[in-house]
Amino acid sequence: VGVRSELVSGIGEKGVEKAGPLRVVEDPEKNASLWSLASIGMLWSISSLMVASILPVFMKQELGLSSTKIGALEGAAIAASFFSKVFSGLISDRLGSRIAVIAVGSAMTALVKPMFFGAGYIKAIWGAAVAFQWIFLAKVIDRLSKGVRAAPTDALLADLSTKDTRSRAYSLNQSFSTAGGLMGSVACSMVMYFTGGSYRTTFLLATFPALLAILVLFTCVKQPTLTPSQDNDAKKVNNPSPASSNAFWASLKSFSPRFYFSCILVSILY
Repeated sequence: VGVRSELVSGIGEKGVEKAGPLRVVEDPEKNASLWSLASIGMLWSISSLMVASILPVFMKQELGLSSTKIGALEGAAIAASFFSKVFSGLISDRLGSRIAVIAVGSAMTALVKPMFFGAGYIKAIWGAAVAFQWIFLAKVIDRLSKGVRAAPTDALLADLSTKDTRSRAYSLNQSFSTAGGLMGSVACSMVMYFTGGSYRTTFLLATFPALLAILVLFTCVKQPTLTPSQDNDAKKVNNPSPASSNAFWASLKSFSPRFYFSCILVSILY
């Protein structure tokens, strides 16, 4: 009863609704979907950080990869993640289903974890060269999965919220993702401690949060039907007018060279 009273808050003295701490948007179904989507982000972070926390050490100690190969692998994986964000966003717009594309990314996140689990066996059977190709493929798919689900997730957050509540929706999602990263690192440390440093067990257990995220996605998240005004706003974004395009390019020209130099410097450093 207490939680429900927070989700569905009362009316103020002058008839103005007051948002409770658990209410992000007014619509109860959309509010539940936003909390579920935030929980999914937390589960993704737990799953990813359980692997990412120890993967470089695993590749160095268990697979015998050089620092150069590990660096090249990480760079290729990050590039794949950025490129996949573009295509996943376009595909979700064309299909008209955010959840379908998010589900594909979630499935990739879950299925790639056993690939890390099997890397040691691949090395024992076919050698270090094949093991590097295997772990390279697994890492790229892992980052691709993040890119595939990122753009439609952001779009779904926007669909579920209004202009006035959008910042709260994104803040909630980011907070849960950050908490999931912390929980994933702690869970990784605990599993490694209690299993005597078993990388394979940690990789295998990292599969379960990703599988749970898929379950929550299909059972708790409902994609909203956009109102005519929201649909028109989406069409304007996807099909900008020539005037808005010209204004965009004109705004880019207004920035000083120092601004672009700073952008390049920050992108290199971070």
